[in-house]
Amino acid sequence: MRLKVALPIRESKNMTTSQPWISVIIPSHNRGELLRRAVDSALRQSHVDPGFEVVVVDDASDVPVDVSLADVTDPRLRIVRSERNIERGASRNLGAKLAEAPLLAFLDSDDEWLPEKLSRQIPLTPARGASVTGMVNVDEQGRTFSDERVPPRDAHHHIARTNLFYGSGSSLVIDRESFDAVGGYPEERAVQGAEDWVLLVRLARAGIPPTIVPFTGVRVHVHPGNSTADPSNAEATWPALDLMEREGLVVEPELSLARHGKAVNIARQFVRARQPKNAVPWLRQAWSWGTPIAFLRSAPLVLASGLASVLPRRGW
Repeated sequence: MRLKVALPIRESKNMTTSQPWISVIIPSHNRGELLRRAVDSALRQSHVDPGFEVVVVDDASDVPVDVSLADVTDPRLRIVRSERNIERGASRNLGAKLAEAPLLAFLDSDDEWLPEKLSRQIPLTPARGASVTGMVNVDEQGRTFSDERVPPRDAHHHIARTNLFYGSGSSLVIDRESFDAVGGYPEERAVQGAEDWVLLVRLARAGIPPTIVPFTGVRVHVHPGNSTADPSNAEATWPALDLMEREGLVVEPELSLARHGKAVNIARQFVRARQPKNAVPWLRQAWSWGTPIAFLRSAPLVLASGLASVLPRRGW
């Protein structure tokens, strides 16, 4: 059936007849071959009440995701398609707008949840607030290549300078009231890739910092086609800082510290990707926004990233 909203969209698949109490939102653009894994991991959550829905937002994929999910008959699955590309932040916001539950959960289309993720996380999520779990990175063969990464308890105090909420785009659970109160995800195209970071800063500044649920709930799949493996994606943090400055979320002297730190991180990402020429402008930015001492302290981090790029990755 078609929904009458301003954005040209269409909806398909069966809708659950019971009122859901949690809506899982999965945005997807040209990820048909990976999307099935994410959807299956959401639908297979253990000890989840039947009042549960999975809303896949097809962001104008070349091949509609209906094709990839044609054999999924679970009535809890809904597919909403945007007929024009609106990017990640807007796709998540659209899913939240059309979701029927008071509690929202987000999952990237190329990641997956462990079976007990929601059953362990939801009881520890504040009635009005948010929560995140830990995560691990896995490679294209499904091998884990990072330790469990759980944000420290005080992560929200440093969020404007350092985002320690790893994989939050696939672990966040939040009540609709809190999500709406901060305006959801930013939709400006320039900040896509850092849209989850902006949302976390908005929550922290609104006095709604996510509760840390200390267990691994998400497997983040790193592959050539995702933003985690794309060094240019780190560049989105720069216009994201511009946006947060306009919104009054970050001010001096924290703003200069944040810009220095982000410039260093972007340079590291390009060095790790063996693109040193692309790193040079960001090293200049790091110098201009930081003190000479801060720059000298950051230099070993950039060099270490270069060393890491030539070492073989071990899976276990």
